[in-house]
Amino acid sequence: MSGRTFTGICIDTDCIIGVTGHIEEGVLLITDAYSMDRTTDRGHDLHRFIKQNSLDGERFGIVAQMDTQKCMVGVAKEVDFEEFLRWNLEDITGWDTKIYTYDYCLRIDDMGQKYLYVAALKTEDLDDVNIGILLSHIRVKIIDYWPSPLIYLYTHRNGFILGEVQGDSVHLYAWWKGVCIMESQVDANGPAIVASINELESHLQTYGIEEVQGVKIYGIEELAEETQYDIHAIEEEYGLMETADVQIVDRAKENFQSGDIHWDMALGLVIRGLDYVLPSR
Repeated sequence: MSGRTFTGICIDTDCIIGVTGHIEEGVLLITDAYSMDRTTDRGHDLHRFIKQNSLDGERFGIVAQMDTQKCMVGVAKEVDFEEFLRWNLEDITGWDTKIYTYDYCLRIDDMGQKYLYVAALKTEDLDDVNIGILLSHIRVKIIDYWPSPLIYLYTHRNGFILGEVQGDSVHLYAWWKGVCIMESQVDANGPAIVASINELESHLQTYGIEEVQGVKIYGIEELAEETQYDIHAIEEEYGLMETADVQIVDRAKENFQSGDIHWDMALGLVIRGLDYVLPSR
């Protein structure tokens, strides 16, 4: 028996990608996959994407390239989190809270220390996306930050490093208990990437992670063949994490591109939206 469907949408600067899936007999089935080139602002492109693919009425998760701020704040055991952030966030981070909209979650380390993880998106960027939501009359369950949905592809989300090739550099993200706690931008070559991974590993150790548990870098096909070889070697040295059991079926077989950062983020939103794989604790 199939359950309710969920659609994940990834909005980049030049394209919109979406996938739809549902859980059937305990397995996530991705049944449809869609893509569209960007031509105007996020909101109107999103509206056109929804109409073009007849997605009205579905439940949605959305991730988009937006100005994002992130921080981890240690807090006392007995504190009202919302009040604490309302009065202290701007002083702690230097963010102008008048131009950012933030949300938070709680994480606790092995010693019982509580941390508030705060992610903030620029309000004008969110308003842009909300135009498409309002015009399309869709139900949005999740609006996530880039590239957070990727982590939901993996069954273990602690001590993992994700990377994204951006031109002649690589953006690396270190994950602890499902949240990005540190990132770096380095030249796209083996020694620079390894040096940065070592730095990220040292930071993870402050949260009780002894060593990096795995590395995955997206977009390496854009790089020189020798650099691709070096990055494959790095991934093999640190290991790749086990991925969720997902089956690509029906029309999705024709379009879905596994291993592409946009398609994988859209898939990650579906996994999260359907609570298909619980985060590791």
